[in-house]
Order: sequence, then C-alpha cells, then structure tokens
Amino acid sequence: MKNLKKILLMLLVLVLLSPALLYFSDHVDARTYVKGYYRKDGTYVSGYWRGSGSSSSTSSYSNSSSSEATSGTVTGTSSSNTSVVNLYRGNTYETQVSTNNLVFVQGYYRKDGTYVRPHYRTHANDFITDNFSYLGLSTLEPLPKPFTNHSDFQYSINPQVSLIEKYLGYQSIDKTLTSDQLNNLKDYAIHLNYFDEGKEDKDSIVNHGIFYYESMGISPELGKGLATFNVEGESNLQSYISQILITNGISKINNEDIYLMNAYILALVGAKQVTNHDFYVERALNLGKFFYTNAGLYNPAQQVEMDMLQDWSTSQEFSDLMKTISNLNSNFVGKYSTSISDTQKYLEKVTPTNLRLNIDQFDSIGYSVSLSTFSHTLFSYDLNKGIEYYTKMQMGNDQMIKQIAQDLVIFFLR
Repeated sequence: MKNLKKILLMLLVLVLLSPALLYFSDHVDARTYVKGYYRKDGTYVSGYWRGSGSSSSTSSYSNSSSSEATSGTVTGTSSSNTSVVNLYRGNTYETQVSTNNLVFVQGYYRKDGTYVRPHYRTHANDFITDNFSYLGLSTLEPLPKPFTNHSDFQYSINPQVSLIEKYLGYQSIDKTLTSDQLNNLKDYAIHLNYFDEGKEDKDSIVNHGIFYYESMGISPELGKGLATFNVEGESNLQSYISQILITNGISKINNEDIYLMNAYILALVGAKQVTNHDFYVERALNLGKFFYTNAGLYNPAQQVEMDMLQDWSTSQEFSDLMKTISNLNSNFVGKYSTSISDTQKYLEKVTPTNLRLNIDQFDSIGYSVSLSTFSHTLFSYDLNKGIEYYTKMQMGNDQMIKQIAQDLVIFFLR
C-alpha cells in the first residue's frame, strides 16, 4: 500500500461519512445568505448565512482542523435563535456555544479528493486570535478509535500490518464487525503488506480487496475502486466515484449503474481535452446526473459540477481512456446521427467482421432502434438490447462494459 499515511488521512475523510445538510431559516435578522460557489482551486464553498459584521466568503477558519476528524455530524440546528453547537479541544468536550454568531460551512470536497465535513467557523475579520483553529477548538466531534466495539481485537505484532489494520478499522468505525469480517480485515491487511514488500502483484491484491469489501457489504464494482486506491495510493476516477457514493451512504450499485458509471467516466475524460470539448461536457452532464440519480445520490447536479473540476491527468486510468477518446474523436463523434440508418452503420463499424455471423438482422435492428432513442425513459430496455447484442457477438464482460460505455457517450440523450 503506497503512501499509507497519506491514504490514512485521505480515504479516512472520504469513505466513512455521509455529508450532512443543515438548512437555515430565511428570516433571521441581520444575516445575509451567500449562495454556494466554486473557488479557483476547485473547492466548493456551500451556501451559508453571513452575519452583519465584517465577513467574507473566504474563511479565516483553517479547514485543516475540520478535516482531521471524520465521524459524526454537527450538533444543533439553525432554525431558532437558541441553537447551539458543541466545541471540542482535541478529543475533549469543552462547552457549547450559540450558532447565531457563527458561520455554517456545508461539507465539500477539496481538489485532492479529501472530504471536509460540515462545520461552523467564526466570522472572517482582521484578527486570527478569535478563530477556532487558533484557539485549538473545533465544532467537529472527535473520531473514536478503531475497534472500540471489539475489545478482544488484537493488532498484528508486525508494525506495518498493524498500521494497515488501523487504517481499515477507521473505514468501518461505525460498524460492529462479525468474527468473519474481522478475520477478512486481518487477512487483507497482510496481503496489502505483501504488496508493499513486493511479494504479491497488484491484480491479486485488488482481488483480495474486492472480496474484503464485499464481505463488508460493498458491491464488487465499488470495492474494486477502493481496493485499487489502497494499492496505488492515489485516486483515479473509479476510486474517486466509489468514495463519493460510499461517503453518501451508497454501498451497492446495480448492473445499470455499472454501465452508466463507466460511460460517465469516459465522458469526464473527454471533457478534459480541447477536441470536441463541448460535446463531452454535455455528455458528462447528462450521464453524470442520470448515474448519480439512479444510484440514489441526493445532489447529482452539484456533484457532477464538482467532478468536472477534478484533475486526473496523472493517473494511468486517464491515459488509457484518452486513447479511447482519441479513437472516438477520429471515427465516431459527429459522424453518426440518431437515425436508425446511421445507428446501423455505427454498429457495423464497431462490430468485428469475424463476429457478424453471430448476429442476425433482428438483433441488429433491435439495438439500432435503442441507440436512436437512448434516454432515461426506457433505459433498462435499451441497455438490455445492447447487452443481448454484444453477448451474441461473444464479447467478454469487461469489453462489453467498455463498448456500451462508448455507445452511451455517443448516443445517450442526443
């Protein structure tokens, strides 16, 4: 597991927590509502109420303190003038303060992918001595230690393995694990350490990770994203989106979501280059909103905007997908309309000659019609037509997912 300490801080704040939304009444005296916006570095600042004193949208409160703790929600609400919030110094509860003189900052993702939990800060002014961070205070509930529900848990005597066990323990800190899950955790930690020592290859470790996360109730496709992150030590698009969903309490996705996620990832990569830029931006917006809505995310449009600000250019996944984008630009984008005659020509283009004997005219026409009308309305039906078509071509599952992802980018909601 590369850069384990970095991962411990980074995935810790991503995987465990569901973003909390707090809403403020719109009639409080001497307060002005500031709409959410994106900073130049890609950080999203959610909407908040600003008091009548000197205050700006750029917080003087240090976000580093808000990202250190990673569980629990902000206490108190803001629907009345008597709302209060707890203050902590490290792991120690200090006191309660009224929220009337504080600014609420909703949870958001930084450019590096770390999640900053919802919190309160003091109003911005010309002084730092009244800032919570300067005083060593935070409104974030301290993170409990791993395995507090498992008093008989024994860390490995190998310090590297025990560090990995602690890292995995933080991911499941809100769960009471069965003996089988604890055994799977310890086994997975050992294999991650094997990878660090060069004793086991990446694919094998990722498969161990998928098995471990599936035992924790996470679907294999999302587990693969997390397991890949654990090995590589940096986020790619799949692991990032997996973390987004799990952070929002979505641990399982269905077969439709898998195809949509891969199409969305491909569109996001296409939106990062100049050629056909506007086309891919539109594709990413349409596919991303539908994917997140289908998966159960409560704020799909906002999340898609945030996703499009991320930079994935250093990942191997991005480089590989750019080759697919280059092929799309050269051979498909702008060359096929949604008429059935054009969608049939498209299928002829993507179907290898030696496999066309497996496809009858009825299959070809059926999926051609689906491509010409691909939308939310009959998505399940149209997707199944594609799966049937490529299955008859004897296309493998991974290849089929990539091909249908390409089909969706070209034709979905055209």
